[in-house]
Amino acid sequence: MDGPSAVRRALKHLAAARALQAAQLYVDVYFHCQQALELVIKAVYAERTKQRWPRIHNLVELSDMAEVELAPDMRRLFADLSELYVRTRYDMDVLSELEDEGRARRTLSETEEAAEWLMGLLACKSE
Repeated sequence: MDGPSAVRRALKHLAAARALQAAQLYVDVYFHCQQALELVIKAVYAERTKQRWPRIHNLVELSDMAEVELAPDMRRLFADLSELYVRTRYDMDVLSELEDEGRARRTLSETEEAAEWLMGLLACKSE
């Protein structure tokens, strides 16, 4: 997958997160938010380094590798989503505590803002 393809896929993950939010499937919103940001960061990494992106999922680590300077609030969002990515896939005991409409809505809104900002860093943008 190349950078523009990664961005197109990221936009699909954002659309999925919105649909899941509307369907009140809040736990799944976090997964798709994380995936959207991961793909955009990887597109930035590939564009900046001219290399294939690493196969890791930690958004803060990926951002650091792509030399993306994160504001403290964005770094917190990326750290939270990286943790939720693991927790929602492997820790079934926490799912009920994550079914929080307000938290999911805030996370989606912050993710959309972060994705837009990250896409602004790219020279090759996707529709």
